[in-house]
Amino acid sequence: MIGQAERLYELNSLKRASGKKNPGCPIVAFTSGKGGTGKSFTSLNLAYALARVNKKVLVVDLDANLSNLNIMLNVKSDINLYHFFRDQALLNELIYKYEPNLDFIFGDSGKTDHPPLDEGNIEYLFEHLHGISSKYDFIFLDTAAGAGNDIISVLSRCTFTVIVTTPEPTSIMDAYVILKLLSKHNDKVDKYIIINKSSSLVEGKNSFENLNKASVHFLKQELLLLGVIEFGEEVGKSILNQSLLIKNNSQSRIAKEIKVLAGNFTKIKHVANNNQ
Repeated sequence: MIGQAERLYELNSLKRASGKKNPGCPIVAFTSGKGGTGKSFTSLNLAYALARVNKKVLVVDLDANLSNLNIMLNVKSDINLYHFFRDQALLNELIYKYEPNLDFIFGDSGKTDHPPLDEGNIEYLFEHLHGISSKYDFIFLDTAAGAGNDIISVLSRCTFTVIVTTPEPTSIMDAYVILKLLSKHNDKVDKYIIINKSSSLVEGKNSFENLNKASVHFLKQELLLLGVIEFGEEVGKSILNQSLLIKNNSQSRIAKEIKVLAGNFTKIKHVANNNQ
């Protein structure tokens, strides 16, 4: 077990290291105002697509005590963020090697003594993430759904935020709420949008335009569209089968749309590095 003195020393060392010239890779939050948008499906498949084009990606399940990425991948890890926040393990000890170029840090579920994702633990986590970020091209944080203070605090610390929404009016409104709350904490964070579960590319682009107009008018912030993912029955099947769609159905329409997203990500990394 890591003592408090050791934790403080390590935190201060990481702060000094993060202040060096090379801050490491972009840390990207994937979030949504509500559940059911396909946020985790999107972040998982996008991470795999990037790994296949030789980008090294770390995905962190940050749904603190309701984690499920390991279930979606049908893998088991005996050590996770619970042990990190309980000072029982270092962050780099949690890394699960899934495939070449693709690592995971899983969370836990249903712990009655799970430490809260408060400001102190969020700061502690980010200092450690910055400490290992030079090993990766991207670090993805798959957050919980919702708009609590803990989620907004996480988003405000990231290099940029990706909001996954659907064309449903309630989903678009919830995405706007996330944008509004985030703008009050850190309006410098770039916001990218993925429209998921769209009936067509046209519907997806129209949904983005409606959200962007509201953001520009009320928040004075221009949004960026990363891409549109259409609805398909193969998505549900891949989740039920606990397998990645892009890995096992790589020629499907949805897999090709995710590959387009991956191409867009490789372009925005250069912008993110310039802004760090």
